[in-house]
Amino acid sequence: VITVFKFMSGFRNIQPLGREARRASGEALEKQRLAARREGFAREEILDHPISVETNSPMFVDEVSRFQTDAAAEEYNRRQALLNREKQSLEMHRKREEERETQRWKTMEEEERRERERAAAVAGTSKRNQSGVAYDPLTLTYADTPEGRNLKDRDERARERADFRMAELSRRNTNTDGINPITGEPITRRA
Repeated sequence: VITVFKFMSGFRNIQPLGREARRASGEALEKQRLAARREGFAREEILDHPISVETNSPMFVDEVSRFQTDAAAEEYNRRQALLNREKQSLEMHRKREEERETQRWKTMEEEERRERERAAAVAGTSKRNQSGVAYDPLTLTYADTPEGRNLKDRDERARERADFRMAELSRRNTNTDGINPITGEPITRRA
């Protein structure tokens, strides 16, 4: 306790302290200054019970768990938890695969249905096992279709043009005497 006297002159006089009092007040003052300091110093946290742990701390263990001595049961529970987790994982995987397989079958059935509809729509309109040409490739006879008749007409016109060209070339290439100069035989003109 520090007693302060105020005099008429305006000065404050403090009664001197003994050694013990000065030491005690100095330690308290130093602790107060250390607790209040800033500027990069680590604050000293004052704990009521230094070895007690808060309940929300990861180091907290309740008294029942602290004194559990049945190690075999703890190991059994740990293994059961691992087995349960593995069973759940397998069950999730099985369900996922089942859904995927069900979706795959639905897709395949839908494709098959569309293929049947398409086949029904084009039934009777296909040219299966029909030749792409308008004649029989084995007998070389013209088909009895409009395409076959057109092909026959085109072939006859091509033969007529070939015969006309052959006659014209024969007329132009022979001499006027009508005799083959190599063999000496008379030349038969084609009409």
